[in-house]
Amino acid sequence: YFNSCHRMDDVFSFSNDPAPLGILPGPTMKRTYTQISSLSFSSDSRINCICICPVAFGSYKYLAILSSNTCSIFRVNKDDSISLLQAFNDDDKTENFVCCDWVVNDNTNDSDVFLIVGGTSGYIKVLNLTQRTVSQILSGHCGAVRCIKSVQRNSYLILSGGIDGTLRMWDIRRRTNLQITRFGNNFDDLTWIDVGVRGDRFVCSDILGAVIVYSFQDEDFVEESIIYKSNCAPVLWVGRLLLSVVDDLCSLFTPFLQNNSLVIKVYKQFHSNSFPQLFCLNHDASVLAILSEGFIEFFHVDTDSQPFSSLSISFLSSPPLSISFCLTDEYLLVVTKKGTISLFVAEPEPSIASGTMALPLFPFDDLDKTSQSYDFYGSDIS
Repeated sequence: YFNSCHRMDDVFSFSNDPAPLGILPGPTMKRTYTQISSLSFSSDSRINCICICPVAFGSYKYLAILSSNTCSIFRVNKDDSISLLQAFNDDDKTENFVCCDWVVNDNTNDSDVFLIVGGTSGYIKVLNLTQRTVSQILSGHCGAVRCIKSVQRNSYLILSGGIDGTLRMWDIRRRTNLQITRFGNNFDDLTWIDVGVRGDRFVCSDILGAVIVYSFQDEDFVEESIIYKSNCAPVLWVGRLLLSVVDDLCSLFTPFLQNNSLVIKVYKQFHSNSFPQLFCLNHDASVLAILSEGFIEFFHVDTDSQPFSSLSISFLSSPPLSISFCLTDEYLLVVTKKGTISLFVAEPEPSIASGTMALPLFPFDDLDKTSQSYDFYGSDIS
């Protein structure tokens, strides 16, 4: 069931006249981040997942936080305050939600916004946040669902992976499991899925550091490569390259065939203060944030190997559990282990351009660098 924490009428409505978010600062702009708001929320159990909605509705941004059998939806308001809007509590008290992703389709008349959640029960719950209902329950995994990813913007296709060693594609409109592939014996507990910008290539990683790249051809998963990076850090697509931790540094890399063996070919490394504990990209993959010991450091992906800015987080009441950009690199959300959401905003400062590209042939041609914002209709929160 859903709990409505504030009055909401058409919280996720779309406008007919979307407007651009604005121009992102280029590599010549240095940014200083300042905390502008925070919210502490009570959670009786460990926070398992934080997921930012990939679409802004007017001046509002949304995030989901999973803990135990509860899914909570928060909103960043026009005045940059943070509000708890909805809370879904599963009827199964033994359920433990561990992964989720948003499904938003703004190319059709369907204005509903969905959050897809998975947990230890093995079921995938499709939450309609606009109507505040559980629209469907998908079953098929034998054991816990460990990761979920929307295949592409304006698509109803999702990917899920679980401890049963399978990767599954679903169509939530048809309630159909479209495709299943089973990993080999060299692949352990799946922990991460990411999707390329075109929606036809996927990367999966397991708890031991194995990385598998798939493409989707003729309605089937086709394995492209398997490589090993000796840690369980997430793996993200950046154009045609992959981003993860390699040799204790955040690195851009790709599988490379050498002497009939697949190896990791590193194109670029980002030198943080210490071992990367967490990292995240903004919406167009132009800025990277890395959490190291006591600091969050920021890099322009295409030009920097050293941070152009850093933020001390020693004042936080507990260690960060998650760092996430709110679409652009203007806003950064930090969620701590004790359940405090802190919002930081960046102020640009003039700086001197680096003058040379650290990666002159960086394959950004696959990236769609356009973002859209949609107007909010309904009642404001007072």
